[in-house]
Amino acid sequence: MKTPLLLLATASVFAGCASGQLAAERTRADLLALERDSLRHAVAVEKVRVEAYADSIRFYDSIDSGEYERTLRTLRNRIEQLEFRQAGAGGGAKVATLRADDLFEPASATLSPAETGRST
Repeated sequence: MKTPLLLLATASVFAGCASGQLAAERTRADLLALERDSLRHAVAVEKVRVEAYADSIRFYDSIDSGEYERTLRTLRNRIEQLEFRQAGAGGGAKVATLRADDLFEPASATLSPAETGRST
């Protein structure tokens, strides 16, 4: 009868060792998963930093090439055009186009009588 008890005790010890190894493997797998996630996060942070540096380099390249100044000048011109249109649409000063032939007497530098009385 001692033999079955010894076998049972030995089997219990092996089972305990196996479950201990399994627990250790699970803990190791959890640690590896945490390390993997941490590394993925570090890579994502570095990608953001690299993109910021690349954007900065593109900006300085556009300054060096003159593209930045051209774009800025174009945008300022567009703003001036829009402001001019807005001033005209809001009841601002009106511009009239007159033909030069209507302003002067034929073959002379004298203003025609109709134009001398007109205010500017």
